[in-house]
Amino acid sequence: MNEPQRIEPVKGHKPPKAISDTPAAKVPKHRPRTKLQTQASQYAYQQTLPDSERGTVQFPKDSPFHPDYFKQETITAKRPKLKDKVMNALFTRIWAFIRDVLLQWAFPFPIFKKSADGITPITDDEGKKVIDWVATASARVLSLVAVFWGTVEVLGLPIAEWVQRIAGALGLPIGG
Repeated sequence: MNEPQRIEPVKGHKPPKAISDTPAAKVPKHRPRTKLQTQASQYAYQQTLPDSERGTVQFPKDSPFHPDYFKQETITAKRPKLKDKVMNALFTRIWAFIRDVLLQWAFPFPIFKKSADGITPITDDEGKKVIDWVATASARVLSLVAVFWGTVEVLGLPIAEWVQRIAGALGLPIGG
């Protein structure tokens, strides 16, 4: 038969003189179980029993493992009313228009039509973005008004006056 061959150790390597014992593993402490975890374990055990022996574990009425738990009256979330949906959609559209017109003053690019979410631009058949001419023209007109008169008035007061009044009402320290 074949005898095992001797393999020469690599230079500088010495085999250990004795093999040391492996220390015993430290078992980590378990987290305390919650009431629901305990009930789940009891329910799982109960389901393993034959039908004749089941029913020995009693669950409180507020436990999801109690047979009558889901028969209790549940609270359903109210559906938003149609009026609320319409107002939210309208507010989204108006805010998108005002935001775009205000940004137009700083960045003189055309304003594009937006989809219902107020963010995604609408594209035509060729994939080009559709320009919202009303918003673009409104922004350009307001820019001209600001240039010619030096200020834009709302309800007879300059915007700077409105900003100071609102800041004063909110208690914000804006120069004045």
